[in-house]
Amino acid sequence: MRKALTAFLLVIVLGSWSLASADEKTVPDSLAKNHVGETTAVKGTVAKVSVSGSGTTYLNFGGSFPNQTFTAVIFTSDAAAFSNPKQWEGKRVIARGKVELYKGKPEIILRKASQLSLAQ
Repeated sequence: MRKALTAFLLVIVLGSWSLASADEKTVPDSLAKNHVGETTAVKGTVAKVSVSGSGTTYLNFGGSFPNQTFTAVIFTSDAAAFSNPKQWEGKRVIARGKVELYKGKPEIILRKASQLSLAQ
């Protein structure tokens, strides 16, 4: 009985997780500005990866700074979670998190590697 209950709960949890993944809202980087304040997934091509003097990494989508349409930001304190951010340059990726505005441009702050993946 206990094994059956455990298996049943596992099916419920896994089923809920896969539904959440399938229902994930994805927006193109060019429209991220319309989703400020929302937690979503932003998809686009990383045009340029740059690192500031203080160690903050910027993944600029849609163009190089200051002409980017969207930026995924990795602060120095979270950099250890992301191995070789330059690998994303020129690739279509998805950044997940809360879209915020910084100096009029939309961005997501990345804290965990799971927030960034290759687009399918």
